[in-house]
Amino acid sequence: MQTTLWHRGGFPGSFLTPTNARSIAWREAFIDTHLQRDLPLLSVSALSMKHYLDTLTNTFMIRQLQPYAGNLKKRFIKSLKIYRRDRGRLHTLLFAGSADALLGHPIISALWEDWVIGQALASCEPQASASFFRTAAGAEIDL
Repeated sequence: MQTTLWHRGGFPGSFLTPTNARSIAWREAFIDTHLQRDLPLLSVSALSMKHYLDTLTNTFMIRQLQPYAGNLKKRFIKSLKIYRRDRGRLHTLLFAGSADALLGHPIISALWEDWVIGQALASCEPQASASFFRTAAGAEIDL
């Protein structure tokens, strides 16, 4: 069940289909509709990358995780991190037809990190805040 959730994503139309082929077809149709119809309607001015990121966040495509802003003397990274909200769509874009096909993909560790962070945040209360911490020297806490 967890492998299916990780591979197909959490949208019911993708997750609950009886076959992998139907799940892929649903995700491809969703991607096409979202890119061709939904995003152009929401993106009126397209003047800045922030606008695009906010649009993708508001349509549940990505999650923006802000850096931890503690009072530290070390230099730390201040830019945000972006996580995909649903791996199923991404796996379709990567042409990964099965969970096994993902295991050999070059970005498997990033895919897994996305999924784990998404699952951790899904179990939090809605008002909970989350952040990450990364120093300029490379030390990092993902969540």
